Amino acid sequence: MRQIKLFIIPVFLLLAFLCLITACLPSQVVVSKTISINANQQIVVSQVKNFNNWKNWYPLFQDKNITVDINQSNDTNYAILSNENQKKLVFKALKSSPGNIDITLSDGDNINDTYQFIFITNANGETQLTWNVNTKLKWYPWKKLAGVFMDKIKGPQYEDVLKNLKEVSEKMTH
Repeated sequence: MRQIKLFIIPVFLLLAFLCLITACLPSQVVVSKTISINANQQIVVSQVKNFNNWKNWYPLFQDKNITVDINQSNDTNYAILSNENQKKLVFKALKSSPGNIDITLSDGDNINDTYQFIFITNANGETQLTWNVNTKLKWYPWKKLAGVFMDKIKGPQYEDVLKNLKEVSEKMTH
């Protein structure tokens, strides 16, 4: 019994310390990636603004096991992705300006991420695209701890998506 107490008490103290530390961590994390695209800003904006074009560069829209339902009208612009288990991911475009497009991602109930695309044309006529991915973390200690490493975990995937977008946009220019 004494040996069990010697094991349980330190484990409990370690878990309590972990909870205390993660309570101080932010509940929102932003991963930001930037790329220069040798294409007109209008071409790049059209690739991002129109969900029908996402199949050209965004991996989830290219997945054969995912059903994509796109609704684009004057008031609403969204895409619903469903897998074979009927799990859904909803991409919804918010009001945008010429140099900025915001898109929310939700599982149907809760907004999980917000994508912010910022477009700037430089002196060479290239489009500099900055993609900010804002992720809201749940209060669970392991979720908040994962937020510390979000750039290392998801950053390479975001860079690959931007490279796909760059390829598609530059092919449309030439």
